[in-house]
Amino acid sequence: MDVGWLVGCKESVMARKITVQELNSLLGVDADLGVLNAQTFVLNDFGAPEVGEVVDNDGFFEVGDGTTTFNGDPVTYIGTGTASFGINVGGGLLGGLLGPITDLVFDTLGDPVPVTVFEAGGRLLVQYPEGEPPTFLGLDGVLLRFNLAPVNAPIPCFVAGTLIRTPDGDLPIEEIEPGASVLDEAGAVRDVVWVGRRNVQLPETLTAVSRRHRPVRIAAGAFGEGKPYADLYVSQQHRIALEGGNLELHVGTEKALAAACHLVGDRVSMARDMKEVSYHHILCRQHVIVIANGLPCESMLLGPAIISDGSFDRTWREIADLFPELCTERGRKRGMRPALPILRRAEAMMYFR
Repeated sequence: MDVGWLVGCKESVMARKITVQELNSLLGVDADLGVLNAQTFVLNDFGAPEVGEVVDNDGFFEVGDGTTTFNGDPVTYIGTGTASFGINVGGGLLGGLLGPITDLVFDTLGDPVPVTVFEAGGRLLVQYPEGEPPTFLGLDGVLLRFNLAPVNAPIPCFVAGTLIRTPDGDLPIEEIEPGASVLDEAGAVRDVVWVGRRNVQLPETLTAVSRRHRPVRIAAGAFGEGKPYADLYVSQQHRIALEGGNLELHVGTEKALAAACHLVGDRVSMARDMKEVSYHHILCRQHVIVIANGLPCESMLLGPAIISDGSFDRTWREIADLFPELCTERGRKRGMRPALPILRRAEAMMYFR
């Protein structure tokens, strides 16, 4: 159970307490979603509930949220979903990863409970976002099954009102249609082959999922005079083209791309006052750097994560006709070639230092 704030805002870093349990039976196992969702676990495989400290950049424990640590160790998110508890009424033997399961009949106890599964410090941990773990966790013979989905952030995109540089000047992104042209960072004309739009409601009380739709605000002048020339709003995973600063010193490249959420700090922040957001994608034949409110940013990148994202299947057939090379097994694994190197979170965070 969350027990309140421990540290106030200091350089956009906050901390709080959460309750977790360690899944002991998976020590030394590469625990991906397939392993977790395929197993039935005996609750004796779990350690006792323990309270630890989460530190991140805004007090929310969620993917795409800058850097997050648990008791000082970096967090790797595995999945979010539910855990169902039950008992075996089949009279068979249990085992899972520790041996065979025979004649298992899973009889559910109560409603599924929301969970977040993550790794930190070499341990696989389960958090119960809505409070303490169920009270029957200490009983013998109680079983658990996960129903987890990947912790994916929304597809990178611009917020309505963003001005994109075109041969006819800077135009609102919502006015750009397939067949229109935009200018890349070097001033070359690039044709837009597909556009996407999505309206997202942001309720007053955000869930772990809806928080991931909250846009990032890049303040005017955050990257120098006129970059951007007006506040720029993008989705959390939209990448910004970085140049100079500490890039060459820490990463060994003069230019690179970084997700907006990885740049959150004094000059970049989460937009918390929006109740509704309209997201827009522009897709060119290649992944290119366009100019948005005066700031170099990426066009839509058809990378492996987007191609395999289940929520993207609805529009994939439209894009598949434009990019048949991405429909092959190799194409789905490789995706488009990025216009610039893409920084990892830790690398991006060094930019402003």
